Amino acid sequence: MKPEIVRRLPRKTVLGVGSEVGYLRHREGGLTYRDARLAGDATLFKLLAETHFLTKKGRIQRRLDHSESWKVTAASAYAKFKDYFETTFGYKPVIICGTLIGYHREEDFITHDDDLDVAYFSKCTRPEDIKKELKTIIFRMLRDGYDIKLARKSGFFKPTVGNFHLTSFPCGPTVTACG
Repeated sequence: MKPEIVRRLPRKTVLGVGSEVGYLRHREGGLTYRDARLAGDATLFKLLAETHFLTKKGRIQRRLDHSESWKVTAASAYAKFKDYFETTFGYKPVIICGTLIGYHREEDFITHDDDLDVAYFSKCTRPEDIKKELKTIIFRMLRDGYDIKLARKSGFFKPTVGNFHLTSFPCGPTVTACG
């Protein structure tokens, strides 16, 4: 774990490293070992080792190479979003970021990803115009019945298509996605 991340943790944070047979914890007094069987049957460790992962939000999720239904749902959500976006706004959404990397490397989704990243190329050239256009798009989508989650940092939004969340970015000559 990077030192700058550790420094940002609350003072009473307990860090641990675990496996199916037990785990090490670091507290103020040093390292301690605990047998995993004392607290259960190590199901969590087995799931993480075999078919699941922890998302960036701390949820346990089945790896995508073990979840064909997630892939079908994601592809269907993208197709619906793409059709709506092209018809309504005249923009063709494209896959970007982790979704594009997975497609390029594996011709599939990245197994430890949990979303679908899409962007559209705005006709606007100034950042303030792109932001204004983005607001217009979001309000129109809300009127058309979409649920939309706004990002904490501006510049992207997460529309829900069916039960699936897409991460959507505008791109222009001075605005790029993926950090």
